[in-house]
Amino acid sequence: MSAIRKLNNLIAFYRSTLLVNLVISLLPVILLPTFWGGVEGFSSVFITFGFVTSIAVKEINNKETYLFYHNNGLSKMQLWISSALFNLLFCGILALVRGLIRMVL
Repeated sequence: MSAIRKLNNLIAFYRSTLLVNLVISLLPVILLPTFWGGVEGFSSVFITFGFVTSIAVKEINNKETYLFYHNNGLSKMQLWISSALFNLLFCGILALVRGLIRMVL
């Protein structure tokens, strides 16, 4: 499989977990804003509990989709690790944007 196709499959898997992760990560920030502290709280939950929950939901509801990725040469572990790295990248970009906004304002 080509590298571009593999990357597209990794991104597709990540996108399929993103909605659950975002919803789980936003709930504590919305419900407990003073405790979770905005962006930092969101990032913490997004990288940890939100990510694990989104993988668990995927594991329970869409277990058969792993066969598609397996047939395209990607293991569960590769999918999970790449998704975790995409989460870190997403939070890094979020922190960078937040820092740039603070510098401008």
